[in-house]
Amino acid sequence: MINADSKASELTLTQMLYDLERNVAGNAAKAYATRSVIEENRALALRNYAAAFLGDRHLAQQNTEDLIHSRIALLEAHVKKTEDFKNLSADAKMQFLEHKNEMNTSIGQISQRLVEINSALEEVNRTIDNLNVQISSFNSKQLVENERILGSGDVDPTGKTARPEYAGELRVTAESLLKDARGYDDALSKLLQGAADNRSRLTEAYEVSMENRDLIIKNRDSLTSQQSSVLDAVAKTESRLA
Repeated sequence: MINADSKASELTLTQMLYDLERNVAGNAAKAYATRSVIEENRALALRNYAAAFLGDRHLAQQNTEDLIHSRIALLEAHVKKTEDFKNLSADAKMQFLEHKNEMNTSIGQISQRLVEINSALEEVNRTIDNLNVQISSFNSKQLVENERILGSGDVDPTGKTARPEYAGELRVTAESLLKDARGYDDALSKLLQGAADNRSRLTEAYEVSMENRDLIIKNRDSLTSQQSSVLDAVAKTESRLA
């Protein structure tokens, strides 16, 4: 019985080819499954990016902008001395600007990372294009060979079958291919597991993003609740200056 532990030396050439086909087909299926999970993960990553960066971040930034305006309005309402107001408002503005500067730096770092990621994806696309060219070139070669056989009926133009070492050469090649196919199965299993682990991390990241969104919305609700009090402070300031 052929099994994964069978030594190639114990198998006939026909058995090796059967085992080789089984391993190559299994590896192809596992490779497709891995690629499918990777594509799904990429879609999840883009969803997380859109939620965290394109949506939540803008709302969080708007909260920050509204808060600094509210702070200045409150200082105007409660600080009597012009010099004190000048210093306190400068202090408040610097806190917000320092925070914004830190955010700008972080966004720059994220943009740099995205440039690198896009460059890596472009390299992957070029590699895939090259693979497609290899497949097409192989198929073209086989089509030419089929056409030649159809035209001449000669299936062995170089006389390979006449050489006594031909069968041995086939066996050596089959043993090498079978060894590679069996070994690649482990590598694909690790890739598939890695993709599954990424899925778990992406799901966790999305949950964290949703928690952050809840906090952002909570901040917005609190900010909205404060607006009536801030408006009262603005009215107080206007009355004092009238």
